Amino acid sequence: MKKKLLIGLLFFIAGTHVYSAVHNPWNIPSFFYNHFDTYIGPHIGIWNDATKTYGFQIGVANISWDEFIGFQVGVFNMSSYFAGFALGAVNISSTMYGVQIGVVNYAHDGRGIQIGLVNYAQNYKGLQIGGINIHNCSSGVNFGILFNMIF
Repeated sequence: MKKKLLIGLLFFIAGTHVYSAVHNPWNIPSFFYNHFDTYIGPHIGIWNDATKTYGFQIGVANISWDEFIGFQVGVFNMSSYFAGFALGAVNISSTMYGVQIGVVNYAHDGRGIQIGLVNYAQNYKGLQIGGINIHNCSSGVNFGILFNMIF
């Protein structure tokens, strides 16, 4: 029974990638490193890397160089334009619309919610909850356990 479940799980993980690669339909990704121009659907692996991602990324490192819409779960999540939900130790976005939950959250232009030990945003509109909140211009609510800093 355990062997059948393990084999089924492996086929599920491998099969999740077959639906996606818009610009590269014949390159079926591996579980360790995945790189695509545009990716639609589930992106599951150790290192997930795409120019644009629409769906979700689950892995140790999740990177969407241009645009990400969906959710990211990983140790390190990064995107230029982010709309959705990010859960990780480190979440980095140039433009963020949504929720970032992590140890360190960074958004150059943030609109939404940041929850973490350290939250940093240049231009922030929304809610920051954390040990340390650092922001340049805030039109939202900031709850810092240690302190809130406006620079």
